[in-house]
Formats: sequence, C-alpha cells, structure tokens
Amino acid sequence: MPFALFGQRRHSAGLGSRKDEYRLLAIVEAATIAPLPVPTEAKERELEMAHQLIEALSDKFEPERYRDEYRESVMDLVNAKAEGREFAMPSPVEETGKVIDLMAALEASLKSARSTGDAAEGGGKSR
Repeated sequence: MPFALFGQRRHSAGLGSRKDEYRLLAIVEAATIAPLPVPTEAKERELEMAHQLIEALSDKFEPERYRDEYRESVMDLVNAKAEGREFAMPSPVEETGKVIDLMAALEASLKSARSTGDAAEGGGKSR
C-alpha cells in the first residue's frame, strides 16, 4: 500500500483522480481519531447575539476583493530562488498567549457593526 509522510508520521494513502485533477487521500486508523467533544447547549443570549452579528456583517461575497497573500509570498520566494537572488526568511512570530473574553468581544463587534451600518446606510441595513 502506498504511503505519505505528514510531518514526522507515515500514513497509508491512496491516490485518486477526478476529471483533470489528482488527489492524495490519507487513510487514518480509527485509533488515531479523537472523539468529538460533547455538544453543549448555547444560551439564548449567545444565540441571539450570534444571529445579530451574522446579520450585521452579512454582505454580498465579492471574491475579487481578496488576494491569496500566502500564495503570492510563496511565488515571490520561488521566483527569487529561480533568479538566484538571496532572500531572508522572516523570523517566527511569538505568540502572546493573551486570553480574551469572547462574549465581550462579540458585544463590541455587534456595537461596532451597528454604528458603522447606521452611519453608512442612514439608520438601517437594507438588502
């Protein structure tokens, strides 16, 4: 059976094709799959705020507004190496480990979305 290396571990794999693309499928053993956490019930207030946030931030998706910055960075490195130029790898970003209050962040986001929407649209969100 073919295998693939992911990180430092060797996994059984299968190669599949669909139309004009190939896919490498990792085959995992049941013992390596962690059980899903037991779902907990969301509080009514949390659900209401989540719905309000989604509604306030919903907008038409325009993919041309976004760039794949990761791909661009990789291609810049590939091109630099192909041209024989020197390049420096960025230093790793140190994680701060800062813990945030999700409910406070959600409330602040809702407040910000409401005030931005009201100012931009003259008092209410329309579709």
